[in-house]
Amino acid sequence: VVRCIAATVADVFCLSDNIDLQASHLAEWNGNPIIADAIAIETLWSEISSRIVELNILPQPPQLETVIEIRARVKVATVTNKTDLCHLTLQPFVDTPCTQSSVDWNDNKYMACAANLLLHRMS
Repeated sequence: VVRCIAATVADVFCLSDNIDLQASHLAEWNGNPIIADAIAIETLWSEISSRIVELNILPQPPQLETVIEIRARVKVATVTNKTDLCHLTLQPFVDTPCTQSSVDWNDNKYMACAANLLLHRMS
């Protein structure tokens, strides 16, 4: 969800297509506080991923789409109907059953992962 929001921020500010969530790139994000928090989350995720492998929970860390990959998958500007966008991330839905599929919740459409986050963090 955080990476999807960051991808939307990058699209809105017309940032370079190859920008990613790394502390060394924060200046390229114009010091955006939302992105600064996202970079902190990325750092934590990296530490968790490393521990998953060290503790033999998984043979390799989970592979998640990067901001670059999310932005390359589809350009938000090409979406013509706002109901084709997640109400939280403003990213388009995917057609295959996955966490980026559309779900209806509270009279809005969300990516399944975003609805799950909102349900558990906002209640």
